[in-house]
Amino acid sequence: MRLPLGSNSVPPVDPPAGRSRRMAVFVLTFIVCLSIGLFYNFQRSAIYRSSASLLTVAPPEADQRGDEADIQHVAIQRHRLLGLPLLEQVAQQLDSENSDDEIAIPSVYELQPMLEVVPVPETNLVELRAEGPDATLLPRLVNAWVNVYLGIRSEEIRRVTEETTAALLQQYEELGQKITEKRQALDKFRKNNEILSIG
Repeated sequence: MRLPLGSNSVPPVDPPAGRSRRMAVFVLTFIVCLSIGLFYNFQRSAIYRSSASLLTVAPPEADQRGDEADIQHVAIQRHRLLGLPLLEQVAQQLDSENSDDEIAIPSVYELQPMLEVVPVPETNLVELRAEGPDATLLPRLVNAWVNVYLGIRSEEIRRVTEETTAALLQQYEELGQKITEKRQALDKFRKNNEILSIG
């Protein structure tokens, strides 16, 4: 087709049929995938999180500064916090507090995947996290978890203090007995050798 010489107009170009078909397939696929993704996302149950920070402090040794973070102690306490004996006590405490059966208390093996202990870097702090679909259970679970752990720790500290006190008293009595024996031996030596003055 020839254009007249003085005309500045450009003839309309028809888009190729393949391009418009590809665009329609892309838009249709995008809408279908978006709809499926949104439907799946809104069908999932909500996941709630409850957390608390806990200070785990090891008694400092005589040659260590008290303000340094003890990474090994934090790792041991993290392992204890997720151990079955402690979680069994947590489940028992939750069950005893739930007298009206208002909340379904999970078993110990259901509790384990819900709980996580995250150490805070360069400190003796750990963050206790509980995640799950029941928003009313999680704060109670974290509180019971902290209370059981603190109860176990205070019992251990009391036991260690009693053992240390008993060991110190025994050493004190043994030292007193040795001092008495040495004094008696010194008095006997003085009498046998007729020494009148201590000098």
